[in-house]
Amino acid sequence: MAETTEVATEYFTTNPELIIWAVIVIAIPFITGVILMAMRVFEIKKGDDYKISESFTGLFGSTGLALSWIASIILAFKYFGEYVSLEGHGHIEKVVGDTAFLPMKSSAFKWGLLLDPLSMIFLVALTTIATAIHFYASNYMHGDSAYTRFFGTLNFFTGSMLLFVLSSNMFTSFIAWELLGFSSYLLIGYFWPKRSASHAGRKAFMYNKIGDVSFIFAMGFTYARAHTFDYLTLQYMLQTHELTMADFALPGLFLFGAAVGKSAQVPLLGWLPEAMEGPTPVSALLHSSTMVKAGLYLIARSFFTFYYTEGTHVDWTASEISFLTNGSETMLAFMSTPNIIAWFGTLTALAGGLMALTATDIKKVLAFSTISQLGYIALAIGAGGVTAGFYHIISHATFKSLLFLGAGAVIHSVHSQEMSDMGGLRKQMPWTFRMMLVGTLGLMGVPLMNGFWSKDAVLLAMKESEVVVGNMFLYWVAVFTAGVTAFYSTKMLYLTFYGKARYDDSHVKPGPTSPRMKGALIFLGSLVIIESIWFTIGTLKNLFGEDHSLLNFEYALGTMLGVHGGEFAFVDALPSTTAVLLGFGFAYFIYAKDNKAILNSGFVQFFANIFENRFYLDKLIYYISNGPTMVIGSAFKTFDKKVIDELIIDNIVTDKIGFGSARTSDWMDVNVVDGTVKSIANSVSTVGGRLRLFQTGLVSNYAKYMMLGVVVILSFFVLENYNVINFLN
Repeated sequence: MAETTEVATEYFTTNPELIIWAVIVIAIPFITGVILMAMRVFEIKKGDDYKISESFTGLFGSTGLALSWIASIILAFKYFGEYVSLEGHGHIEKVVGDTAFLPMKSSAFKWGLLLDPLSMIFLVALTTIATAIHFYASNYMHGDSAYTRFFGTLNFFTGSMLLFVLSSNMFTSFIAWELLGFSSYLLIGYFWPKRSASHAGRKAFMYNKIGDVSFIFAMGFTYARAHTFDYLTLQYMLQTHELTMADFALPGLFLFGAAVGKSAQVPLLGWLPEAMEGPTPVSALLHSSTMVKAGLYLIARSFFTFYYTEGTHVDWTASEISFLTNGSETMLAFMSTPNIIAWFGTLTALAGGLMALTATDIKKVLAFSTISQLGYIALAIGAGGVTAGFYHIISHATFKSLLFLGAGAVIHSVHSQEMSDMGGLRKQMPWTFRMMLVGTLGLMGVPLMNGFWSKDAVLLAMKESEVVVGNMFLYWVAVFTAGVTAFYSTKMLYLTFYGKARYDDSHVKPGPTSPRMKGALIFLGSLVIIESIWFTIGTLKNLFGEDHSLLNFEYALGTMLGVHGGEFAFVDALPSTTAVLLGFGFAYFIYAKDNKAILNSGFVQFFANIFENRFYLDKLIYYISNGPTMVIGSAFKTFDKKVIDELIIDNIVTDKIGFGSARTSDWMDVNVVDGTVKSIANSVSTVGGRLRLFQTGLVSNYAKYMMLGVVVILSFFVLENYNVINFLN
């Protein structure tokens, strides 16, 4: 083993062999993605009549992910076998490998990879699910005109998330974060000739830019305080009191701001339903284990910025924000980062669930459901339950990817996303129905399913929180949301697979899912069942005697992450289980027993209209962003008219000075005022005319200018490093 360096009670080490394996895991999807996109360029140059074989493209893209999956499993076995022990209080070592981003003086900008339980568990989950989705997509996208472009972008997208998961510092995380945003824009707007698809891509891009700016601010404040971006170094500086929790007041808030954009928290959740314009395999990957989880993974990774990692005690220095609170301890606690995360997460969970109630598009039901489940994860982390939050990240990744692929199979069969065009499909699509049933039970949190154990860990974290203001209120809101989840999940399953067929059977002939798509469904469904059995046995075994082995997944996860949650007790599960049963029963009464007349009442329609309009959040954002611009513009117009023209020109220059000064006034007006305005206008016109020469509309030209800029910037850093610039000065 390589030499280790102590970081308080933990350790990190370097291991070139493991870092090489990590690079392989990341590089394979990137390389295959770039090759496939190059192949797409070749197709375009050859003309519309030339197309590379779909079987080759699909196999090449899927095999790339399969190899990355195998490499991740090998890496995980090597890491856990050598550096993780659950015996006693556990012993965890973290492996770091980094190198300078550029030959420059500052050591903060580094390419870095970090292997620890958080990254390794998520890495295996990500590559496992992504591989299944890729093989599913190879059949689902059959006949698409840009089949090669799809797989190239999907592989690149997956590689970006892998880099993000393994990043050891904020700088590398931000590079991967931006690559994720770029490739998601391409995938969400994949069917770009369709107006709604191109609009959805732009909307996702713009909403995520708000999170990007917040991330940049977080990095800036962090560097100003610590002069480093390394996660482990920052944690070490906190543990040794070189920095205090107060130093991370603003960085912590801005990191959560980044998560609000990327993980679709209130109020920036409007882009996620629109992302359903992309192909269904994209929706499955994006919603289960990649982009929308990136923001919350970032919060889990930087958990130490607002909580001590030993237990769930928060240390927030009053002097940092006392000027906003007038010394009030309650207000101070309410404005703390953990409290803000918990409240926003709970509101997001509730809002997503309520919006899912009125959705009629099966993919949008699942999209709103994702928003709700992301809220659950955020509220757990805010309450101090990073273990519970990460627990739910893993379970949600499996059952949500299964549900999206099941929905895709149904859409592929009936050629519609509207549940009004479905019904009675369980006989025509038996395997799809069975797997969708498994995924729905997990989403609902039915007792003994994987979603039950992780969701109740989330609720328990909120219930036991001593930091969150109004934690019991938020707990009961989250319990109510569990009932809402059961309602819309039951509604979705019933309208899709039960009742009378509502599709046009003269044109639509539903049939069994193709072997490759069915294989992916069964694989993911098996994962949900395995997780459910694993979590159930481990938790129940622990009730009858302490079990600190890997079989008790939640406890083992807490040991590896350094934060243990409360012990499970059946009495704690009663409220959420009751809510689930009530939600299921109410949905069954309305849809299975045909009591839909209840939904037509004015009271229900009033709230349904609010939910359908997504609480008017998008309109509010548009008004806030657009309104000030118009107000400022109107203010300048009024100032120009009332002050410049009427007061100065008419009253002072003309009237006050008198007719004797008329010629002088006229001369000033023509030569000074108008002359100045015309001079500025001519200058702008001249500059614009010259800049117009660069706006050719050709992407290749823009790429040249970008590369030229990169070369200039890199040259500056290199010259500065060798003191050439200082010598010249």
